[in-house]
Amino acid sequence: MLKHTKIYSTVCISLMTTLFSADIAQNQTNKQQKNQVQQVQAPPTCTKGSNYFFYGDVLVWQAHENNLPVAIDNYNSINSNVINDGETKNLEFNWDVGFRVGFDAKLAETGWDLNLAWLRFYTDAHKHLNTHDTTHQLYPTQMHPADAFFSLGMDNAAVLNYTPELVYFINDGTNNSFSEAKAHWEAHLNQIDLDMGRAFDVTRWLTLRPHFGIRTTWIKQVFNIKYENNLAVNQLFQATPIFPITNPLQFVLESFQDGGDNFKVQKRNHWWGLGPEAGLDMLFNVGCGFSVFGNVAAAIEYGFHDTSDKDRDQTLEFTNIKVKDSFRTAHPILDLVLGLHWKYEFCRRFTLGLTGAWEQHVYFSQNQFPVFVDSKSLGSYITTNSDLTYQGYSFSVQLGF
Repeated sequence: MLKHTKIYSTVCISLMTTLFSADIAQNQTNKQQKNQVQQVQAPPTCTKGSNYFFYGDVLVWQAHENNLPVAIDNYNSINSNVINDGETKNLEFNWDVGFRVGFDAKLAETGWDLNLAWLRFYTDAHKHLNTHDTTHQLYPTQMHPADAFFSLGMDNAAVLNYTPELVYFINDGTNNSFSEAKAHWEAHLNQIDLDMGRAFDVTRWLTLRPHFGIRTTWIKQVFNIKYENNLAVNQLFQATPIFPITNPLQFVLESFQDGGDNFKVQKRNHWWGLGPEAGLDMLFNVGCGFSVFGNVAAAIEYGFHDTSDKDRDQTLEFTNIKVKDSFRTAHPILDLVLGLHWKYEFCRRFTLGLTGAWEQHVYFSQNQFPVFVDSKSLGSYITTNSDLTYQGYSFSVQLGF
């Protein structure tokens, strides 16, 4: 009986082993067939999210720069040498269009991204003043105070047969006024930014992206002013008779009779700087692909200013002032942006984004135009260190893949 039990046990174990081996083989066969079916039926692989972005912005901005007055319009008789009813006339800045293009790349699986952008914006401003009558006159604010009679050299009253009081009155510039002024200012801005950042979700709705990098900026400013029909010269003819023909300066004075003395002032201010930049981008998701964002960034650039001032008497074709300067300094820059963003993803691989925003940019102490302030100490001048600002709208398209 024990012998038969051992035989049955051996047969059962052999049978179970055979069945278990067959089941394992069948499972392996089914997995191979399933994998083959999946390989045949699998859709094209899609990468989650876009890794590379190209974008282009259209900038509709207006620039402003303080302390660039064209003239003081004094509503008074031209026989007065005081400004007792004056109004400062400033430039009128235009709205202009520029652009910004860039490329953004995600760095593998680190979460960091690298961004490169180039901004170009050219703008200008104008002002044209004309008194049209004798009830008021224009006092120049950009000429050298001694400009009007540098060309004549009126230092010797006896040579001109004028009374010393009249010669001093004219040379001192106290009544150096004009009937017309034309001003044109322009600024060319080029800027390149290269920075790295990392976006992370603070909440389901809020995303922050701190970033840092390097920035370089070129700003070229030109300021040209024409002052026409010097009223002090006209006053000279009304107060004193024309000299005898034998006077060697008669040809000079006669050249003023058809409209007075005219001057042109040309100022240049070129800047290049390079320095670190850092900021924080904040994005609040409101749903359906829309989000509200606000960005703030700042930079400190160290660079060079090249400035010049040239005053020319166009009537006599004589250059009275020609001064150049070059120096190094550092300037801060502040950027603020607030806007609305929308994006749409295709196959979790391609991305289309649209953005509309208001931007504010401040370039501190960019007004380095020299302003001469003394008719006696001819080399005395100041710079106002005023800020150059840009503000306006931007409209952007982003394509990601």
